Amino acid sequence: DIVGAKRSEAEHLLGVISKKLQEKVDLFKSEQEVYAKEKDQLESKQSLLYQAYQHQQQLKARKESLEALEADFSGFYQGVKDILVAREKGHLKGISGAVAELIQVKPEYTKALETALGASMQHIVTETDDDARKAIAFLKERKMGRATFLPKSVMKSRKLSKDSVQAIAAHPAFVETADELVSFDEQNRKIVENLLGNVVIVKDLQGASQIAKIAQYRFRVVTLDGDIVNAGGSLTGGFSKQQSSVFTRKAELEELSTKLTAMNETIYQAESAISQLKNTVDTRSKQLEIRRVEGEEIRAQELEVSSDLRELEATFKRLKEREYIFQSENEHVSGRKNELSQKQELAQ
Repeated sequence: DIVGAKRSEAEHLLGVISKKLQEKVDLFKSEQEVYAKEKDQLESKQSLLYQAYQHQQQLKARKESLEALEADFSGFYQGVKDILVAREKGHLKGISGAVAELIQVKPEYTKALETALGASMQHIVTETDDDARKAIAFLKERKMGRATFLPKSVMKSRKLSKDSVQAIAAHPAFVETADELVSFDEQNRKIVENLLGNVVIVKDLQGASQIAKIAQYRFRVVTLDGDIVNAGGSLTGGFSKQQSSVFTRKAELEELSTKLTAMNETIYQAESAISQLKNTVDTRSKQLEIRRVEGEEIRAQELEVSSDLRELEATFKRLKEREYIFQSENEHVSGRKNELSQKQELAQ
């Protein structure tokens, strides 16, 4: 019958829709799990990036602070500072700079070289001895401070001979002669060799004593920790908070520059990765919304077909009831008819 056929068709359609809806629900849940993981990753990376920003700002602030001190020649003796300021203003010619400005040292050798140089770190290097005399006159005229000058034109190298170095180089505590552990412009070689060429850097004090003995106490031996075996055999050592803020500041500035470069690159890479991940998360979020709308549409279809099916089932039930009543009435009429027929036959 027509109603039965429609009911079967509705049941089939409802099955198809329910299956499709379940597939959409499963897909939505699966994508939602991926979205949740990606969102957590994004939040975690953003949190780390914010920490990196804070660290970057701290490094920048410290670097700017040290650069301000550098620009003001903070930490130099007054006379030295006066000469360096005069050089910047163009009042003096032939001033190359303070020794601390002209050499570079790796962080691991900073304490040893600070000790090896001592006060000479603040000596001022000039092109000629005439430049040095003019600078001294400049300080006198203005009643400023005092300074020691190292003219390139007259300074002589005091670098240890190869034989002297060879005699101690095999010792396990030997590091290098001090002049070999600093970087400098070639035009300042004689200055560096004069100040550091006859100083030996070693690992520890015990090794320093042994090397000094081998060398017959003819030159200074300085440990990485800043202890000294002086020429002649006397020992100097102990604890010092900071021997030269000028030199330490310079080393820290170089280290900060390296760290900032690395930090900037790390932040750039992180920003790029976060940007890509954010795009992925945003796309996933939009896709989830599309899945949700699709699911709602299919669920609406399911509800509509379910409602139609209930109506068809109700109609089918009513028709069945009417069919039953019709059959009962028909049977009753047929029985009555037979009964009347029998009575009519008996009456004849």
